[in-house]
Amino acid sequence: MLELVFIGTKGWEIIEEVKHRKEDIIIRKDRFSAFFNTNLENVLKDLKVDTLILCEILTNNCVRATAEDAYYRNYKLILVSDCCGATSYVKEYTHEEVHRFTLEELKERTYKTKVVKLNSLFRSIEKDVR
Repeated sequence: MLELVFIGTKGWEIIEEVKHRKEDIIIRKDRFSAFFNTNLENVLKDLKVDTLILCEILTNNCVRATAEDAYYRNYKLILVSDCCGATSYVKEYTHEEVHRFTLEELKERTYKTKVVKLNSLFRSIEKDVR
């Protein structure tokens, strides 16, 4: 069974390794999609963002929902496969199988999601910066 994390409950706080800085923008969400009932779209428009890099938990829930909503809003999508993970609600499938299947479906369906590994993303960014 999926356990949701709500503000103030165990597990809701951002861990020390990824704590935000004062200049960071925090978007709090309470549904699978980061766009649903949040100001994310306005923030992205104000910043003139056209590409989103997705890395979150769970691939088959939040990642998929956010990717779909981003696609419907005409954002280009990059999903960092080794910075996401899935869970399986069906005992015949492992969480790894669900993760791989969801990545493939996001990549091959109409969402045009580019799926990369973190090291590849870093190399690509470094190359663009030069």
